[in-house]
Amino acid sequence: MSDLFEGCKSPFRIWSVLDIPSFIYEGNTIPFPPQHRIVFAYMASLANRYGDVRVSYFSVCKRTGMDEIEEVAAIFKWLEAFRLIKRKVTLFDEDKGKKETTRYEVNYPDNQFPYETLPPSMER
Repeated sequence: MSDLFEGCKSPFRIWSVLDIPSFIYEGNTIPFPPQHRIVFAYMASLANRYGDVRVSYFSVCKRTGMDEIEEVAAIFKWLEAFRLIKRKVTLFDEDKGKKETTRYEVNYPDNQFPYETLPPSMER
């Protein structure tokens, strides 16, 4: 994972994403599991470099070190549910036949997490 975030434009604050234990979404506290943070941080780093992101579950597994494609698919659904990523719909058939990749827009405006976050707890 050492080169996972190489090439990001500064000031990309990846560690701030990895330090978010939970966030406030529509008045509710939502726990942000570590694996979800890693996938979101990876997606945000790609968006920082390239704008819209085109990835497959397999490529995210490979780059983040996760074992199960199904787990990554579930994480993507979770991130979509909380509007952290959004599938990009195009009016053209440029993606026709490319079922293995999907284009996403990442909700990480100005390198800041889009929701109010709660600080990490020091309790064990």
